[in-house]
Amino acid sequence: MSRSIVKISNAPTPIGPYSQAVSCGNMLFVSGQIPLDPESGELAINSFAEQCHRVLLNLQLILQAGGSGLDRVLKVTIYMKNLTQFGELNEIYAEYFDASKPARACVEVSDLPKGVDIEMDAIAEISSDIESLSTINYIKLMSALNVAIAGFGTIGSGVSHVLEQHSEHPDANINLVGILECDTQGVFARPWFEKNPDLFYKNQEKLFADSRVDVIVETIGGSGFARELTMAALQNGKHVITANKDLIAIHGTELMKIAQENGRHLLFEASVAGAIPVLRLLKDYLQVQDILGFQGILNGTTNYILCEMESNDLSFGEALSQAQELGFAEQDPTNDVKGFDARYKLVILTYLITGQWLAPEQITLEGIDHLEAADFEYAERMGRRIKLIANLRLDDNGIQIYVLPLMIEKDDMLAKISGSTNAVTLSGKYTEDITLIGKGAGSLPTASAIVSDLNKVKRHPEPFPLPPTSGKLTIEAMKNIRFRHTLRFEVRDHPGIFGHIGKIFERHSINIYALEQLPQYHRIGKKGEETVIFTLTLQNCLEGLVLKALKEINQAGYMLKPVVLLREIV
Repeated sequence: MSRSIVKISNAPTPIGPYSQAVSCGNMLFVSGQIPLDPESGELAINSFAEQCHRVLLNLQLILQAGGSGLDRVLKVTIYMKNLTQFGELNEIYAEYFDASKPARACVEVSDLPKGVDIEMDAIAEISSDIESLSTINYIKLMSALNVAIAGFGTIGSGVSHVLEQHSEHPDANINLVGILECDTQGVFARPWFEKNPDLFYKNQEKLFADSRVDVIVETIGGSGFARELTMAALQNGKHVITANKDLIAIHGTELMKIAQENGRHLLFEASVAGAIPVLRLLKDYLQVQDILGFQGILNGTTNYILCEMESNDLSFGEALSQAQELGFAEQDPTNDVKGFDARYKLVILTYLITGQWLAPEQITLEGIDHLEAADFEYAERMGRRIKLIANLRLDDNGIQIYVLPLMIEKDDMLAKISGSTNAVTLSGKYTEDITLIGKGAGSLPTASAIVSDLNKVKRHPEPFPLPPTSGKLTIEAMKNIRFRHTLRFEVRDHPGIFGHIGKIFERHSINIYALEQLPQYHRIGKKGEETVIFTLTLQNCLEGLVLKALKEINQAGYMLKPVVLLREIV
């Protein structure tokens, strides 16, 4: 059995508030700044015990990791300064190691050997039947976490605000050490730049070269430069946390692979549903293999617009303008009202449940900009509400997945979600439905989710395993999915319309469940012709049959607009 003691000059000295560990030969050196008691001038007992916890937890992780050399460890001896002051620490290290189990290395705690004088807080001597445990590399035990923010707009400034508030707490241990933002005179960056210009990096190379930075929070947005920065950050040994659903949905496969190859976290809790911890629930608490699916309102802008159209009898344009005035909608609302934003989030949730990335284009999508007041009037009469729903349903045949405006019963939990609120209902094999509700967007709710991920990195510096895969996914074609369809027609007043429509449906084996005219929405056209609006509700049938029938109907001369189609899950 080899045994070696090395000089402390071969290990790093403590830097800032960090604890550190480094291997050299068979020795693992562990350091950290342990504060002194302000009255006695001696080591604070609680802080010392906390440091022992960190040392032992780190050793536990190393031994459990296995790999070349580590499976041949016979004994670990931890030498600590001032050990006699605090006893044998059996209670502390017993939490991490069970010496009675021969499958694991025996662990002892002892005073420093005589004649060894170090500035480190502890040494762990690894006894093995090999000469050097080279697989134990540099490890940083994160008693504190240093963060840089890339992109200092609404979200980035929100993160800085939350971290600044937290820094006032005596136990604060997440530090903002840098900001990458080219527009230092912008509305969000200027106050910070004037207060501390040294906080700002001149370019991204300076950011990557800053050895203090553990984590980069990416709040740039988009999938171009943000992708390049995220890739470079991971390859330069930085963890990355982002709220960028476009980036993750489009490039998730590539970026997660790079993160795993470099042993770094890529976390994106804030990219879906803001402050609602739906991603954490899926990753940390639920058995994803037991999840049967979910339905969610994943876009607050569209939910606000739909609520206003229903409750205040507004047109789509009026509700959108109101949402923009209140800051709920961007000046270019395309991503929201066309459903792209919700689809990106659906891609991410599907990955966490199935372990597989879908291309956004694989998911059927329909927005809300074609809806009118008559649709909400009819939904009200049917005891329904209209919501933009992201839906995933898994079964033995594959998955049903889409983002569509759906009619849902008023007593359904999602029907009760108002304003810009988000909600997700998860369905499992062995549990009743679980619904999570909260703010899905905004500076501080999103920042809260980002800081939650920062705490996760601090507690678990090593990246988590990827979600389990559920085999090759087969996406069920929309034409094979059954819905209850409601159709809104806008036609010229003309004899025989109902008869013509009925014959087409009969030819496609589609039964009509109900017909209702909405005379309050009838209009007089330019030539004095009356424009008639009515709805047909069909019995449950395949989507493909309905689309074939509508292709014929929309070509009829009496049609003024294509039929508007609303669905209800059956």
